[in-house]
Amino acid sequence: MDFAAFRQQVQAARQAVLQEMVAEGQGRVRIKKEATALGNLDRIFRATLKIANRKGFQAMTMRDLVRETGLSMGALYAYFAGKEALLTMMQAMHRRLAERVLQEGRDPADTPRQALERLLPAHLYLSEVLHAWFYFSYMEAKNLDPRHREEAVAGSRITEEMIAELLEAGIAAGEFA
Repeated sequence: MDFAAFRQQVQAARQAVLQEMVAEGQGRVRIKKEATALGNLDRIFRATLKIANRKGFQAMTMRDLVRETGLSMGALYAYFAGKEALLTMMQAMHRRLAERVLQEGRDPADTPRQALERLLPAHLYLSEVLHAWFYFSYMEAKNLDPRHREEAVAGSRITEEMIAELLEAGIAAGEFA
C-alpha cells in the first residue's frame, strides 16, 4: 500500500473510532447530532495537539482551546468535563486508532514474515500520519500523572507487542533464526 492510500485508510479509521466514542459516550458527549459531534470532537483533538505541541498540555488553558476551535466554553464542556477527561479521551482515541489501523493491515493467511513485512511499513506510515500525536505523547509523558503516563506508554507498546509476537511466531515456524 502506498502512503496516500494509507493516509486515506487512517482517515476512515479515525472517523470510525470517533463514531464509536460518540456512541459509547452518549452520557458524556451531550450533542444530539452525530455529524456535529464527530466534527467538533475531531476539531477539539486536533486543536489540543496543536496547542499542546506548541506550549505544553499543562500550560494549555480551556480559553486557548476555545480560541483555536472556535467553539464556546459551554460547547467544549458538552464533550468532556475538563482537561483530564480530554486527555483520557485523546489517549483512548489514538490508542484505538493505531491498533485498528495496524490490525486492518493483517491477513490471517500471512506467514509471520509476510505479516512483519506488512506491519513495519504500516508502523512507519502511522508514525508519519499521526506525527503530532506521537510527538505529544512522547513530550507530555513526563508531565502526566502516573495513570495517564501508563496509558501513554501502553499506546506505544501496541506495535512493540505485535512485532514481538510475529518474531516469536517466525522463530517457532523456522522463518527467523
